[in-house]
Amino acid sequence: MSDQKVVAEIRPVQKFYPAEEYHQNYYLINPKRYKFYRYTCGRDKRLAEIWGESD
Repeated sequence: MSDQKVVAEIRPVQKFYPAEEYHQNYYLINPKRYKFYRYTCGRDKRLAEIWGESD
């Protein structure tokens, strides 16, 4: 890492575009694919490292 500071400008939202319908509730419509994605991307492992194992 560098000793330089990271600066990000925070601006008001200009316009919001919702995702297409097939993206909505993906985890409910495609539960097997979503579970596979969550496992392979490492998200669950990282969350467990931070917060501990879930019940």
